[in-house]
Amino acid sequence: MNLKVWAWISIIYEHIGAQVASEFDRHAKKIMIEFKADFLPQLYHPSINVIQQSDSILLENQITAFITSLWAVNLRVLECFGSKRSRMIYLQEQKNLIRWFTSFLLTCNQFTSTRPSNRGMFEPWIGSEGLSLHQKIMEAIQLNEGQAIYKVYREHLTPKALPISPKDLLINKAVVTVLGFYYKNYNPVKWDYIFEEDGEFVIKFSNFGAEWKDRPYLKYPIEYYARDLAGSLLPWKLPGQPDIMKNFANYLKSGLVKFEKWVSPLDLFALRADTAIGEIRNFKIRHNFYMEEDQDETLWAWIARLKLDGKAELHDTYKPDLTLMRTLIARKLEFAARKTFNDEAEGRRFLMVSDKQALARLERLFDLLWAINGKFLESIGAEVSGQRFRKEQKRVQFYLQFMFLEENNDESGSRLRQFLDQNRGAAPEALHQNRTSTSKSLYKTPSELIMELIFLKENKVIYQVKRTEMHRGRSATIFEMDLIMSKTIVAILGFYYKNENHEKWKLLFKHDTDMFKWLVKSSTRLYYSSMPYCNPGQTSSEMRALQLIPWAEKLEHSIKTSSQKQLISL
Repeated sequence: MNLKVWAWISIIYEHIGAQVASEFDRHAKKIMIEFKADFLPQLYHPSINVIQQSDSILLENQITAFITSLWAVNLRVLECFGSKRSRMIYLQEQKNLIRWFTSFLLTCNQFTSTRPSNRGMFEPWIGSEGLSLHQKIMEAIQLNEGQAIYKVYREHLTPKALPISPKDLLINKAVVTVLGFYYKNYNPVKWDYIFEEDGEFVIKFSNFGAEWKDRPYLKYPIEYYARDLAGSLLPWKLPGQPDIMKNFANYLKSGLVKFEKWVSPLDLFALRADTAIGEIRNFKIRHNFYMEEDQDETLWAWIARLKLDGKAELHDTYKPDLTLMRTLIARKLEFAARKTFNDEAEGRRFLMVSDKQALARLERLFDLLWAINGKFLESIGAEVSGQRFRKEQKRVQFYLQFMFLEENNDESGSRLRQFLDQNRGAAPEALHQNRTSTSKSLYKTPSELIMELIFLKENKVIYQVKRTEMHRGRSATIFEMDLIMSKTIVAILGFYYKNENHEKWKLLFKHDTDMFKWLVKSSTRLYYSSMPYCNPGQTSSEMRALQLIPWAEKLEHSIKTSSQKQLISL
């Protein structure tokens, strides 16, 4: 999930925090008194040893602040579920949540302080996910405040830009995760009907910018919920009526928040490379991908046009957080500025312009990656909507970021660069035939291509590419930047698919260049798909029968016995 989502969530408490705190104190005071009486003594248990008694006041305040934030964000969730604050059901649902959460914390602490042989009694109630969640909550609560890494501002929602620290991100993420855990476990049928995947939960309720912009700051009207949907999803624990659930599912599908433009990183040149909190898994690279960059440039342009006719758009929520990539790029830009400019002010102006340009180009790169990978997934049998498709897409988005960060990491990057450099000279003989001894320089790593994209000075027009008949024959312009992005994306897709499932890769592709040819053909299929005589449905159904998605899963035995020749002929 894009880290900027967690920064955006801070607006909820900032906008209505004072009213929520007052409401929480009136209606949850008794629950909190009982909770603190039981919870704080548990923390002094020798087997837990979480805090010293001198820190109890601080921790008590931190826990209260966390639970108050839980109440505030749940206000927005209940709003989406059809509850008006003036109705009794609103307070009932809020108090149900707080009772459950305080019981959850107490039970987790009891589990920790109990002998391992007696812990089985708690596991059915908590589960492995619950224990992991509890750990994340406590880590977020007790994390020290650090340097702000984001600022959030939207007119009418905040009086000024909000500085967001790593602790704020962790607290917001923990709050949302608690709410998702609560609603999913207390009515999984209702949850699954409304949210196709867990990540959609935060996407749906975070779309409050347009709905809240007319609410006075620090105030909300009693009947703040303007929409009057037929019915309500509440009480949440009760079975839902199909027509009402369908109504809300359709409402929640409409309009996803464009939070990207309201959340911005602070000065990248003041950040250390380790200040960003990442969710990038540690992918393994065991196989090199040999990309022949000196292919006919018209073919790179033909791949780039996949974005022109593709309908899939990369929503902000699915973009990887670019802060750490931009921080590393800023270091390279800073180095270039020192070499180029003697005047400090002139160098600073260069950095400001270059950083904006770098961000715009990175965003275009991720957009094109989403479009090209989407067409590749479709061509190997993936359904182009739903949870599996988005998961596959997000993994590739993270992989691009992983490759760049690893190549530029002082420790792991040196190992990766060494691996890639060793394999430059070990490419298949076909890669080097009829080339001079300097042809190795044609082989560029993903990081090298990304920096070539960033440092490109003159983005010249290279081709005019014909569009499909549905666009009435109009042509589209392909720039030099588009060709570099195509080369970068082919490299990323090659490394990802070859390393994440080498067995499936070998089934699909005899040589690495076959991946390139596959993407060229995908663009050709897309171009002719609007023709009345084209019927790609049969090929798609045959590919789906091979069950290549999820890509990371092992091949079925029946698929292994299929001949590669028959598969490629599809």
